[in-house]
Amino acid sequence: MPVELDFVIDSMRGRGIYTKYKMLFITFILVLIFIALMNTYLTCRQLLAENHKWWWRSSSPLDLKIAK
Repeated sequence: MPVELDFVIDSMRGRGIYTKYKMLFITFILVLIFIALMNTYLTCRQLLAENHKWWWRSSSPLDLKIAK
């Protein structure tokens, strides 16, 4: 919703007319960059904690824990 609001406000001010597909693509790229940075940060944090079993931790808090 905030992306669409920015799209409307920028179009009204005349800064630039972007199509919804361009905005969707830019948002998608920003989300991918954010996910990559968060993965890097969390992995480095686990490694700095010197936890040798860090790879067994789930990345999802909603993990079903089917295999025990």
